[in-house]
Formats: sequence, C-alpha cells, structure tokens
Amino acid sequence: MRRSRGRPPHEVVSTAPAPLLVPALVRNLAEVVRGDIVYCVPTPAGLVAVAAWPPRPRPQALAADVAAAAADPRFAVVEAVPGGGAVLVAKSGRVSPSELAAVGDTAVWLGVAARVERDRAARDRAAARTDAVTAELRTARARLAQVRDLERRRLVAAVTAVTGREFGDVRARAGDLRADLDPAAAERLRDALDDLIDTFRTTVRGVHPAMLPDRGPAAALEELAATLATPVRFAGDLGRRVGWEVESGLYHAVAAVLNLVAARGGPPVTVALSRADGALQVRVTASARADLGDALADDAERIAVLGGALDCAVEDAYADVVTSRMVGTDDASAQEFPVTVTVRLPERLGAPPEQPEGTSLLDAVRGVLEHGWQTAPDQRVRDRWAAIAERLHHPPRLAVLGGHRAVSALLGIDVPPAEQPTWYVHGEGDATTDPAGNPVVRLPAEPLRSLSIVDLTTPLDAALAAALPVDPVWAVDAVVCPSPPAPWLRAALRSAEHRVMVLEAAAPHTVPGRGALREAVARGLLLRADTVAARRALVDAAALVRALRDGHSLAWSVERVRACAHDLAELDLMDDIDRGAVLLRDRHGEALRLLGVHGLDARSRLDLPSGASDARVRSAARDAADRWRAAGAHPAATGSVRAAAEVLVRTCEGIAAR
Repeated sequence: MRRSRGRPPHEVVSTAPAPLLVPALVRNLAEVVRGDIVYCVPTPAGLVAVAAWPPRPRPQALAADVAAAAADPRFAVVEAVPGGGAVLVAKSGRVSPSELAAVGDTAVWLGVAARVERDRAARDRAAARTDAVTAELRTARARLAQVRDLERRRLVAAVTAVTGREFGDVRARAGDLRADLDPAAAERLRDALDDLIDTFRTTVRGVHPAMLPDRGPAAALEELAATLATPVRFAGDLGRRVGWEVESGLYHAVAAVLNLVAARGGPPVTVALSRADGALQVRVTASARADLGDALADDAERIAVLGGALDCAVEDAYADVVTSRMVGTDDASAQEFPVTVTVRLPERLGAPPEQPEGTSLLDAVRGVLEHGWQTAPDQRVRDRWAAIAERLHHPPRLAVLGGHRAVSALLGIDVPPAEQPTWYVHGEGDATTDPAGNPVVRLPAEPLRSLSIVDLTTPLDAALAAALPVDPVWAVDAVVCPSPPAPWLRAALRSAEHRVMVLEAAAPHTVPGRGALREAVARGLLLRADTVAARRALVDAAALVRALRDGHSLAWSVERVRACAHDLAELDLMDDIDRGAVLLRDRHGEALRLLGVHGLDARSRLDLPSGASDARVRSAARDAADRWRAAGAHPAATGSVRAAAEVLVRTCEGIAAR
C-alpha cells in the first residue's frame, strides 16, 4: 500500500509562514487524501471558496450552506470548520478513517488560523484606538490642569480684592468708632459692613450664580448687569438650553468682559446673544481701553481650552480697526475706544468617539462570539457559541403570511401551493427537510441570495407567534403580511426577546409602482439585515452569559457592544414605536422617517431632495436635533418619550457630524 505524501497538520502549522498557512494546510490535505480540497467560508451568496487545491480560477459559491454541501454528491466529505465555513473533499473512491481524521484535524487548524487572523486584526485596531485615546487623555489632562489653575487664580483674585479693600475700610471705620462713640460713626460702620456683605454676595454670585442652573446664562448675565454701574442692553437669545459646562464657561467669560467694561459707568453697553452653526455666541459692544485684550487673556485661554474663542476688536481714534486674538495693543493709556468682544463656544464640548476604522457592528459581535467560544467551560456550551456564530453568516429568515401567492410575488416566480410550512432557500437540487420535517425547496431565484423564506400556510395563532422568534425550527427575523396584522400579533412579535419585524405590504412608506411585498421586505428587512443578525446574536449570547459568574469579562463585552451600537438603538426604537410602546402623537411619522423607514441615507431620513447640498443636510440635521431635544426636555414628556428623543438626537448629531 502506497503511503500518503502529506504531513500531520500541526507540522504544517509549525513551518508555514502566517500569510501562507491556509493555502499550505489545504494543499497538504489534498496530498493526504489524494483528492480535490476546497476551504469555503459563508457569505450572503453561500459558501465561497477562499483556498483550494488544485487552485481554482476565481472564487465561486459552491453551496448555499454546510447542510447543502453535505447533501451535494460531488463531495465525498464535508467537514465544518469551527467559527464558520467548511472543508469540502472531492475524491473518487473510499475515504479511509485516517484520511477522515486528517480532514477533521485540518478543519480545526483552519478555524484556529482564521481566528488568529481576526484576533490579529482586532488587536491592531485596538492598539490604534488605544494610542488615539491615550493621546486624547493626555490632552484632556493638560487642559484640565490649565483650566483648574486659571480658575484658582480668578477666585483668589476676586476674594483677595474683597478682603483687602473692604476689610481695610471696615478697619478704618472701627478706628473712628473707638475715637468717638457717636451715632454717626456707628452708622458709618454699619454702612461699611453692609457694603462688605453685598460685595461678598456679588463675589459668590460670580463663582456660582444662582440664576445660571435654573434659567441659563442669559438670565444670569442680566442679573449681573443689574449690579453694574453702566447700563447694559441685551438683544437676541441663545435658544434652547445646553450642557452645564458650556453654559458655565460662556457665562464666566462674558461676565469677565462686563465687569471690565461696565463697572465704572459710561456709555451704555450692548450685549447681542445668538446661536449659529452649532455654537453659542455673545457679542459685547462698549467703550474700553485699548489694552482690554491683555486684561482678558486668562479668560480667553479658558475659553480656548473648552474649544471656543474670545476675540477682541479695538477701534482707534482714527477709525483704524486693530483686531487681535487676545493680544492687546502697546498703548497702555487710559484713553477709551469703541470695543467689540466676541465670545463663541460650541454647544457641545468635544466630539463623540468615532468607531475605529475598519470595524463594524458585525465585527464587534464576531469578537464577542469568538471570546465566548474560547472561554466555554465544556463542549456543549462551545457548540452553542459555534451555532450562534454560524447563524450570523446566514441570510435573514422571513415568514410569509398569505400563502403561495405571496411567496410567488416575493420571488418573482410561480411556486405551487404548499400543504405544510415550506422553506425556500437559494440553490439547486432536490428538496430536503428541516429538523421538524418541513420541506426545504432550493431555487435559483435572485431574492433568495439575501434571505430565506418560509411559507407558513396557516394563520398565526398565539402559540405559533410565540414560537416563531425562539424555536430553532423557525427562528425568523421578520414576518411580512399582505394586509395589516392584528394588534395582538404585532405586540407579541415586537415585544419578544428576539424581536421580530412586522412588515406590511400596504405600509405608507412603500413606493408606488413596485411590488408592495418586495418593497416592504427590501426597506424593512434587507436594508438592516446586518443589524438584525447582530441583534439576534447578541440576545443569544446574553442568554449564555447569564449562566456565567458575576463580573465575567464576557458580560461586559456583550453590554459594551449593545451600548455602543446606535444602529441597535434605532432598530429597537422602531419596534417600540410600531407596537405602541412609545407615543409620539403627531410626530410619529417624522420619527420613523428619521429612523430610516424611507431609506438609511441622510437625505431620506431628513426628507430632503436627493440633490440637497451637504451644508443643507447638516443644517437640517441640527434643526431636527434641536426639535427632538426640546421634545425630550418638555415637562410633560414621559420617560419613554425622553429615551426616544435621546436616540433621535443622537441620530441627527451623527448625520450633522458626517
């Protein structure tokens, strides 16, 4: 008997370089079994070859999935690869037990190689992200230290000035009182003490104005202006309230300007409040000395640290305008000129963290599933993690109400009536059955490349509706109805732990002139197929995580993915609105449009023409964010409305930031 020319897979792994490991394992297995070997990975089009021996001219789909490949007579052996994919063996003649063992070992090593490559890519992305976050942290710490020092100097100067000047006056009055205890001296002392108390109150208001947290910076500035010697006239407004750190930074900067230009009396001071391009702006026009920029240097630095700017324009006696960015003129005389000071601060400090380049929601979910598979305590749990990962690569599953006519309308080809629930999947060959004995029909129809369809044949009752999301036989992601479903059915499917999308052929956002069923499926399910798959995988993963000890790192990983994926938040909100859990009254349609029921592009979400400019898109997104922020802050808003408004505001801010 002639001996095999191949080597054990572990020897190939120990000698082949990492970039060539997969082709080397495949070629070695071909030498062992003396046949054709193909290593396939799952894609929306089916199992696609990524490595083969003998080499294949181009990647092509060889089967719809592993089960279909196992039923294909072209392949003598089909071995699933841990983590997704399969090794296909084409050989004439019998496959010996030793060759079967080599196929199994090679499949395991191919899974390890794929996992190592994914881990290496994830490590590189994490390292890049860590470097970026570390740099941001260093910058933030430096700015924080700078602001802390500037604020300390401001408070020390304010308190020291009061104690030095006012207590000196009180001390002098007390000396007069000791010299002659007449009522006039006592009255003068009382006046001095009253002035001291008022001055301390003013100082405290400067540190933490009572009006600021309750009514915002405009009201707090008006309160401050009432205590100044120079009349101050206000015009305009700042719009809706923003975060405390923004309002406080803006108030203290403008207050510093007013204390310098309006404390000693003189012509009226004008304060213009406005808001534009995502920033708050206050413009102070007054008469002041030409070195006002030097006096405001610390305040300008504080505003710059917060991401804003404080600009000063001084007009000289000959009407020549000298503009400087917080650098005063060399003339230190007491002569005053017309001055305009502009304080501008973004309405949001900092930018939301960006997703590392090259990552996606599915990448993050795959990382969680890989982590779960690696840390599984036994083979039974490891198989459950592998099943979740395998399902992640499959097309979404759609249940159809309405019989074979609805299925025919979706597929674009006629299918015969079915006597029992029947699956339609992409492929060719004879019909098979699922684990429950339901027929599985393989058709080359183009729509089946992106989804699998089951014709339920019978009306839905409560038991079947409860089983559709969770029973492994069904585990559907969406149900399409030719007519509006009953309210109880919509609520049951939408509120299950595995939320099932309920699609209507007569939904108001379908496009006239196209097949209503196909349009409902395309817009409702296929546009969000990756998000739907990720949500199902995370729900299944969370069920496995609950069996782990408290504080397990895997639980944190699952929660982190869910918290950081805004696509999931949008999808959940669509479900809640659809089943009536969130009542937005007359803004129901606007919310659904913003969430993407008419299309996921920015212009469709904002109801803008397809040719609208990017500037118009950003402006519309900011306006929409303002409206939803105000809706969430309304005193009558319920908790569910506030949570929905937060999701919609984040959607608008994401559009505006693109």
